[in-house]
Amino acid sequence: MTDGSLKIETGARYILVNRYLERIADHAVNIGMRVVYMVTGDWLPRERAADRAKRIPK
Repeated sequence: MTDGSLKIETGARYILVNRYLERIADHAVNIGMRVVYMVTGDWLPRERAADRAKRIPK
């Protein structure tokens, strides 16, 4: 393999790992929301990251 193709393959693997980690994080959020519902009986609204960023004081 040439050096360039090795970098492309490594980059593609990093992209896949990132996608899988994001999916795991989404599942963790879903589990957390279900646990809150089981304990309190209330569904929490799902916040978008952009909305959370607006609430952070600068």
